[in-house]
Amino acid sequence: MPQNALDVLKSGQHSYARTEGIVVVGEDDETYGDEGREVYTAMRSAGIKVELQVVPGTHTWDAWQPALTANLPWLAYRLGLLSSPAPAAERP
Repeated sequence: MPQNALDVLKSGQHSYARTEGIVVVGEDDETYGDEGREVYTAMRSAGIKVELQVVPGTHTWDAWQPALTANLPWLAYRLGLLSSPAPAAERP
């Protein structure tokens, strides 16, 4: 049975002690910006170590490409592909 991810996060029925994430929203994204912030808030409330990154632009590749490029080393580290994470100062 499919479940809404926000409902699952808010239910308190799961532990996210080892879970980390990054939520990126465009500062001018009027379509999905509020939803991205809602996901970030729900993740934090559920105990997930999560960063909110607000980047210039809307919901376009021009906004997402630099954020994806900057965060790939973090993801690679989390997946065990790199031995150390990129410093946070190098990410948006």
